[in-house]
Amino acid sequence: MKKSEKDEKFAAHLPGVLNYHQNMLADGIRNKLLYEAIRRNVTSGTSFLDIGAGTGVWAILAAKLGAKRVVAVEIEECLIPIIYNTPRKTAWLTGSRSSTAILTTSRSAADLT
Repeated sequence: MKKSEKDEKFAAHLPGVLNYHQNMLADGIRNKLLYEAIRRNVTSGTSFLDIGAGTGVWAILAAKLGAKRVVAVEIEECLIPIIYNTPRKTAWLTGSRSSTAILTTSRSAADLT
C-alpha cells in the first residue's frame, strides 16, 4: 500500500476511534467505578498492565498513584501519541517513581486465540 493510501485510510479511521473513546471518557458511572477500583488497589509495589489502554487515562492514574511499573498496550496506533503526551502536557507524572512503557501491536499479533 502506498503512503498516500495508508494516510487516507488512517484519516478515515481516526474520527471513529476518537468518537468511541470520547464516549467512554464521558461515561461518568463507568469512570467513577474504574477510578475507585484502581485507587483502592494500586500501591507502590503494584505492577499495572492496561491492555486496550485507549487514551491511557487508567495507566496514567496508576502511575500517579505510585505503581512501581505501568505498561499501557494499545492496538490503535493513532492513540499512542495521546497516551504518550498526556502526562507531559498535564504534569500528572510529576514526582512519579513509576517505570512506564507504552506498547502498540498489530491486530494479528494481538490475537491470543
